Amino acid sequence: MMLIEVFTPRGALTGERRLEAGERLLTEVTAHDGTPPEILEAARSLWHVVFVEPDAWMNGVGALSPDEPPRFFVRVTLPSDGTSITHEVRADYVARITRALALTGDDRERFQREPHVAVHIVEIPEGSFGTLGRAMRTADIVKLATAAAGTPRPATPVEPGADTATDPVCGMTVALDDTAILLTRDGRTYAFCGDPCRQVFAEQLAARSGPTH
Repeated sequence: MMLIEVFTPRGALTGERRLEAGERLLTEVTAHDGTPPEILEAARSLWHVVFVEPDAWMNGVGALSPDEPPRFFVRVTLPSDGTSITHEVRADYVARITRALALTGDDRERFQREPHVAVHIVEIPEGSFGTLGRAMRTADIVKLATAAAGTPRPATPVEPGADTATDPVCGMTVALDDTAILLTRDGRTYAFCGDPCRQVFAEQLAARSGPTH
């Protein structure tokens, strides 16, 4: 459901280096502190990495050559509910992808000095992506990942005075600061890593006992 397309001049990377770079990219985009390993593994299965080597590639100064140090154009396609892809999230993807591709060469700092990794983030609005023969919401992607991870997680409410809480849907550790995403039901408050997890949990509660507030 999530796609990374890596464009590089034909012949710039060997097949082995493409596989290594693809593995690093998958690791970078799915690595989130405080998320259970089974959830990360399930989320990883929903990502795709594709390497594209055009027959011809030019920029403003001429044709690119495989004899030059590799350069990359990366397009990241992500589902978005309009709130989940923030400026901070975009900046994090750019940093992670640049870091992963820097390891394709011996000079690990080159892409901090030279603008030879360009990252474009494309956000796909709700209902404009799908699988299983139907259009999907961002919350549906969360359901796919959590279902693939196995046993549902216990719904642990926020403890009084706590600094963190556990997202009852994905199991991520959530900081209880001013930006925390919360839901209160029957006197208990729950914290979430994002609106999609909150939506999934609200739907689960509604299915059991009526609408949430």
